[in-house]
Amino acid sequence: MEERKLAFQHYRNDDYLNAIFYFSKILKSSSKASIAWEARGDCYRLLKRPAEAIPDLTKALSLNPKSAFALFARGEAYRQLGEYEKSIADLERYLELTPDNKLEPRDCLVIGFVYAELGRFPEGIGFFEKEIARYPNCAEAWVSLGRALFRSRDDFQRVMFCLETSVKLDDNDPKAWVYLAHAYYVAGEYEKAILAGTKAIKLDAKRYAAWMYRGQARLMLGNNPEQAIEDLVTAVRVAIEYGSEYVWQAWKVLGVARRTVGDPKTALDNLTVSIALNSNDDDAWVQRGIVHYQLGVGYYRDAVSDLKYALALNPYNQFAGAWLSSVERLVEAAVLESASLPPHAPSKTAEKLPSAPPAEVIFEPPPAYNPAWAKSYAESHSVAANKGFFAKVRNLFSGDSSGSRLPPPQSPRSGV
Repeated sequence: MEERKLAFQHYRNDDYLNAIFYFSKILKSSSKASIAWEARGDCYRLLKRPAEAIPDLTKALSLNPKSAFALFARGEAYRQLGEYEKSIADLERYLELTPDNKLEPRDCLVIGFVYAELGRFPEGIGFFEKEIARYPNCAEAWVSLGRALFRSRDDFQRVMFCLETSVKLDDNDPKAWVYLAHAYYVAGEYEKAILAGTKAIKLDAKRYAAWMYRGQARLMLGNNPEQAIEDLVTAVRVAIEYGSEYVWQAWKVLGVARRTVGDPKTALDNLTVSIALNSNDDDAWVQRGIVHYQLGVGYYRDAVSDLKYALALNPYNQFAGAWLSSVERLVEAAVLESASLPPHAPSKTAEKLPSAPPAEVIFEPPPAYNPAWAKSYAESHSVAANKGFFAKVRNLFSGDSSGSRLPPPQSPRSGV
């Protein structure tokens, strides 16, 4: 009895490591104690050790299949692992066993988040709204609702209202300010996007997206492109330093920005890194195809190759299709001028293509990166082979970024 008392005392006091110690002693002498399995599993979950939590909670459910507590805890553990289908299966069973008036605070938030990650936005939005109805001053519920509405392409006025309400309730949440900067940028409210990005950076300078959206907004205003590029370079550096899974996205946005300010050769390098990190992003292939076009007639065939690959990844990319048709016409015209294209010669073709819009920025997790394919492509690509650029990319993958075009680290800037 003393061990049980100590175990739950540590559990209630958030001293989960000592609680695990005593629950383990209880289970050695009584392996059928379902509540001990539940509690120890929940301790592992709260310590962000879901792989250890799930076996304990599964054992508890084998002893007591109708334990709502164990179902919710295991659903949360699966969520921590990113196994959303298994998570929602447990959470839906939890809802069947739990009346609305017995739901705990944040239950609806967790369930809504899992639905949103599965792309089931109507259900996710419904749970966020239910949480707000119960706790209208919950800033996290407002920001979660705003993000779900944004991702479901809902009415933008609702998106802005939710995110602005969130920061009014809690103006110290950097995540909310990053989302708001993104929303302002997409809405074309660039001054507001800069202010929101600056606030996020002041709260947490380790969020690469805050630097990225602020840089993009500054670029769109056009009054200080050097400062915009500085923000986007910082976004890449921060994403690399803190191990973001979206490093590829930061490189892509930087490449597009450098193309926009008239530096296509550096843009080509940046976009090549982005593609090497995530070869399944059709937008990066389109953007690099445009850069190849801008480099002149000697690069037109490279542009065609990139644009065709973008269409192979996404046959519905109309922008890639339009560019491909135009560039192929230019290649045909150049071939008529000469029996073969000279290697990277100055362009003799004067036809002008329409300017490209900024790259779309997304929050969804990137597709799987195929390093073998990326290496093969980079080593066989003429620009990479001639300039030894893949050596720089390979150094970047191994943690040595000295071969990249990033300047030495500087103190983060937070001023507008």
